[in-house]
Amino acid sequence: MKIRPVVHRQHSQIALMRSNSIFGRLDEVVLQQLADSALYRHFCAKSVIMHQDDRSQGLYLVASGIVKISRYSHKGREHILTFMQRGDSFNEVAALDGRGNPATATAHTDTYIWCFSRQDLLRVANQHPSLAIALATSISIHVRQLIDKLDDLSTCSVKTRLARFLQEQSNGQDQIQLQMTHEEIASQLGTVREVVGRSLRKLEADGVIVARTGPTITIDLKQLVTQAEL
Repeated sequence: MKIRPVVHRQHSQIALMRSNSIFGRLDEVVLQQLADSALYRHFCAKSVIMHQDDRSQGLYLVASGIVKISRYSHKGREHILTFMQRGDSFNEVAALDGRGNPATATAHTDTYIWCFSRQDLLRVANQHPSLAIALATSISIHVRQLIDKLDDLSTCSVKTRLARFLQEQSNGQDQIQLQMTHEEIASQLGTVREVVGRSLRKLEADGVIVARTGPTITIDLKQLVTQAEL
């Protein structure tokens, strides 16, 4: 891991913070105080940014690259929770309660990140309650997302979960550039690679997937929404 000092990045950093759901509506004074204390870090692809259960170092904001957020069982099995991209933040819970990180964050690609320490977040939040409210709101949103994911895992078939995953990846387009392996998809859906393969073939047989060429998947959007039960 390489750590680079902050060198005249204030303008781009604050612009990035404005694009984030936590920091986006904060006053300029609050953003400036946070920006002044943040650390800029570089992580090579596949390197670990933070380990599950380690003591929290703070809140992270992705400046560039892709970050994989995962939970690991006591037997070492990985469950991918989500992927973070530019403007996304993570580790709010541990940054606030000071306990262990709830997940492991890994640089999926070469990644640059801003880190806001717990001490600085609490100091600024004490001075500016708007930051405390923004952090609490963000945690509430994450809790709702986790409840939805738990509902999917307990009530939906793998094929339906896969259809929902593809629908999210499509962004309303009829072609998806899928940059994840079947094993990574399985980890995110709470299943195994072989079941993902079978479910993809079922979606092809049902006409949901029109064609697959390498990472490119052509889909029938209308049928995909039907299969996703949305």
